[in-house]
Amino acid sequence: MKSGYYDDDGTLIDMDSIEVPQLCKKCRQKNLVGEEIDCNLNRFDQQEEIKDDKQFICEAFETI
Repeated sequence: MKSGYYDDDGTLIDMDSIEVPQLCKKCRQKNLVGEEIDCNLNRFDQQEEIKDDKQFICEAFETI
């Protein structure tokens, strides 16, 4: 089994295929190792919203 993130069906998630929203690029926590998993899973969970340019919601967002 490869390391990484898996969806509910057991499929390996290609995190490189998920766009990083502008909100994430402005977040103080974007480079914190302890936040990486939560951030990645939040982006994966909202990937359709990101693709469709809808509102991306992150409760952990902190402005730089």
